[in-house]
Amino acid sequence: MRKNYTFVWALLLATLSVPVKTFSQACTLTQADLLAAPAGTFTIPAGQVLCITSDFCMGATSNWPGGCTNANINSLAVDGTLRIAENVNFRFSGSFNGSGTIEILDGAKIYITGSINCVSGMKIDAVDHSITTGTSSITLPTVCNAGGCDPAFANGYTPINIVFPGLGYTSNGGCTITGYPSTNVLLPVTLKGFTGFAEGSGIRLNWRTASEQNNKGFEVQRSAAGSNWETLGLVYSKAPDGNSSLPIDYSYTDNKASTSGANIYRLRQIDLNGYATFSNLIRVEALRSNEWRVNAAGNSIRIQVQSPAQQNVVISVVGAGGNTVYKASHSLNTGGNLIVIPAGNYAKGLHVVSMQSKSGDVRREKILLR
Repeated sequence: MRKNYTFVWALLLATLSVPVKTFSQACTLTQADLLAAPAGTFTIPAGQVLCITSDFCMGATSNWPGGCTNANINSLAVDGTLRIAENVNFRFSGSFNGSGTIEILDGAKIYITGSINCVSGMKIDAVDHSITTGTSSITLPTVCNAGGCDPAFANGYTPINIVFPGLGYTSNGGCTITGYPSTNVLLPVTLKGFTGFAEGSGIRLNWRTASEQNNKGFEVQRSAAGSNWETLGLVYSKAPDGNSSLPIDYSYTDNKASTSGANIYRLRQIDLNGYATFSNLIRVEALRSNEWRVNAAGNSIRIQVQSPAQQNVVISVVGAGGNTVYKASHSLNTGGNLIVIPAGNYAKGLHVVSMQSKSGDVRREKILLR
């Protein structure tokens, strides 16, 4: 008996004809690379992804009518991919050109004072919430000498904003922005938090992932000034085969952190296929000798002390009404010490924590319990 495959082939061809794009290739460069580059043109090589992950300006007039101190780059040659992360504003004064792709993720914007050249085939892709399937398309104006030039999707979202009409904006080569549904956004790891605090003479770093896909692990990197990064170690993914839809907590302790200044940290997340992306930067200072820090953490009060010698001290906590809610003697060892005081039953509000040594020296610190 002859079977009719006409419907099956029609369905297959329809499926193959639907444009599919995922904003999932991992970042290999960050805005820190822009800041560290020599003046002039910065090239994003083919196969590389430069990610702008926080609000950032480049060019003296990019933040018009305000100023911008980042002015070393006046031309971006996008031969790879320039990606603006979710809800991030990238303000640029200069020229975009190249044969690569600009990706503008959910709620992000590029504010431009200058030119976009699409003659070499540069593509501009963005997330368009006004569609759920297929693609949409809007065209950039060639010049803008009056208000209302910003190209907008059907829901009013403008992924590229022209900073000021008549301020030198041009585009050529028929630049268009292709819109894709938000379901096309797929990042390898969703990082929900990255924090650090002094612990003894070192620094403890904590981070959490909400989900992981194809994740090998995280390189922990440190810098003194946001450049010349040193890799401290690799923390492997806890997810089975690098994949998880559940939250996972990670930590790393830097026992060689500088005590003479700030320590800047970032995570370099590495996929199993070798692609890498960077986290945000955090700044943490290690404890110096004879230094102490007090902070409220959840339902407890954490006291960190870097003691120059073994000694006994008296710790007191006084509430907002002037009443002493805690007083006890503690033995400190030479080096780093951590004292945790349960505070779940203390009244909310301002408290004063004091530490008195045997010699009579008293230190006080105010904290707010919420």
